[in-house]
Amino acid sequence: ILEVLIVAAYTPCFAYLLIFFSNDCRDLTDNNQDNNSVLVKFFCKDGEYSSSAKLFFDTPEATVKHLFHNEPGTYQIITLCIFASGYFFLACWTYGISVPSGLFIPSLLVGAAWGRIVGILVSWANGNWVSLPFYSLVGASSMLGGIVRMTISLTVIIMEATSNVPLGLPVMISLIVAKWVGDQFNEGIYDLHIHLQGVPILGWE
Repeated sequence: ILEVLIVAAYTPCFAYLLIFFSNDCRDLTDNNQDNNSVLVKFFCKDGEYSSSAKLFFDTPEATVKHLFHNEPGTYQIITLCIFASGYFFLACWTYGISVPSGLFIPSLLVGAAWGRIVGILVSWANGNWVSLPFYSLVGASSMLGGIVRMTISLTVIIMEATSNVPLGLPVMISLIVAKWVGDQFNEGIYDLHIHLQGVPILGWE
């Protein structure tokens, strides 16, 4: 219980510090989100909101949706880097404590942020024709695939969840590459859990 209380107290403090150092303020008129979106002022001036605070304090599902659909220029690259790194650390720590938790949504969220970062870098090199939502989706699928090591089934799940069937091929390619790279280092997280719990199971070979 003490560990859970420590993590619960540390998480908002850590997020608060990350928001403070990112300092990414946006005009309220630039916000094109739904009415249920969380807008937090924090250290911004009147008529502005903190896009970094929006990433942290909105629900994970809503944040993933925004990263998949937001227009270019919504988030600065430094904001996405700070958010992805901090959220990844918090997700790993939270997953390791004795509470019911999962990695599906956190993996999608961190991967979508990293994918959007790559998309921004590519747009700097090749102009503004890059589709940032596409990079966010591929990044999210790669992150999740590298953790759970599933390919075909995960492709179907992502296509059904996003209603974006035309992107099935690039998503599947990213999942295959992520699984192949991950297998060079260790097993998937579910396989590791099986071994740690001592559950007898037949391997692939």
